[in-house]
Amino acid sequence: MGSHRPSKSVDEPPDNLPRYPGTKALLAFATQRIMRGGPLSLVLFAAMLLVVPALVHLSPASWRPSWNWSREAGDNLRIVVFGSQDLLGSASGRPTWTERLCIELGCSSHVSLVPPAGSNHGLTSNGIYANELSMLQSRMKEMDVVRSPAWNYTFISEQYPVPAQTPDLEAQVKGFLSRRSTDAAAAAAPHRTLWVFTFGTWDVWNLAALPRELGERAVDALVSHLFSQIEVLYEDSLYHRSTAYLDIWAGNANSGVERLSDQGAHGRLDKRQLESFQIVIPDLLDVTLTPGWQTRPDPPAPHSKAEQMRNAAFLTKQWNSKVGQELERWVARGRSKSEVKEDSKTGDFGKPSKGKLMDAPYPRRTGLRSTPAVTILNAMTEREVQRSKEQAAATGFLDVWKPCVEGDETCSTPDAHLFHDAFTVGQRMAEGAARMTAERISRELIASVRGVKVQ
Repeated sequence: MGSHRPSKSVDEPPDNLPRYPGTKALLAFATQRIMRGGPLSLVLFAAMLLVVPALVHLSPASWRPSWNWSREAGDNLRIVVFGSQDLLGSASGRPTWTERLCIELGCSSHVSLVPPAGSNHGLTSNGIYANELSMLQSRMKEMDVVRSPAWNYTFISEQYPVPAQTPDLEAQVKGFLSRRSTDAAAAAAPHRTLWVFTFGTWDVWNLAALPRELGERAVDALVSHLFSQIEVLYEDSLYHRSTAYLDIWAGNANSGVERLSDQGAHGRLDKRQLESFQIVIPDLLDVTLTPGWQTRPDPPAPHSKAEQMRNAAFLTKQWNSKVGQELERWVARGRSKSEVKEDSKTGDFGKPSKGKLMDAPYPRRTGLRSTPAVTILNAMTEREVQRSKEQAAATGFLDVWKPCVEGDETCSTPDAHLFHDAFTVGQRMAEGAARMTAERISRELIASVRGVKVQ
């Protein structure tokens, strides 16, 4: 289910270009000067070759050039993705947007627990959704559905069943943590990990068919469950033999660790230099805006697809708002000890098997909500206000409603379509979203600590 793909840094030159074109030009220039200047030029050039390296070696470290942030961050950056098939890139035969994100950040490995394209739509928690359906069944038994047909929701179990065969978040986390590391693997643990969570789209798709109040309650429970599982990962990342372990202080001398972990350092340092457990959660796009919404099965009267459309729009907004609130509370906990409840853990892995607990201070909790949904909405809005196809071709997409792939038919100009298929945006949009997410991550989460000179 997972995949490990080393990625080439985006700032490396293409293979067909010379690695050091400047060196070649310098040698050619020097050769010409020596040939024209005679023996004196040869002596001066030899002296320069001896003196310049010595000066560079003796110069202060701050004078030397620094590497690009993406190369330094990516040297030992792992991206781990938990989620369901999302609208940014779950179509078969093409890279996902998180794989594109890995390329943008120059990460060293990409691990995805997301079910493959073609699987049943995954939910954040099969258990929470099944519990809501059970409560709805109990409510219907109390009602006279003949006199109150609006309470007849018997169609839901058929049209939106629990996807029991598709792993939810807890199952994915359990599967990831069950990959116990050896001591050798722990010694090579990644310095940084970005934990990406792409759940929510299909929760809203299913919950839109329920009564509004049940859907609202389920969203609150699902987002709370999301952060409880994030905390499970955080706790496990503190143990040396856990596959979630982060060697956060690698490459720093004791004085550097003390400086970066000092409680008073927060006002003096770039916060990105403070070692942290970093999460990224994309906002949801309203699924009713996708071409696939038109394929949604019609519910029996008196229910309607229009009613479900209103529910989906409301629940999407609630999901994004709830994630923002929970993320703010979670980040505010800083480096505090994990408070994972026993019933939230993903199984008894046993303290000895996880190895030694890392020395305090523990990593700081940090995260961001990426906003690909805003990017997609902007593209749709721009097309609506454009006056001509020529203007659309120059600035945006020619078609924001019709997907490139419909059934057995495929368009000839995929970049002109916002959507690749019924539920997935095109490659151009996915790449743009990955690029903008990478830029936000570099601004708000990642900064190289190893390049900072410790006094």
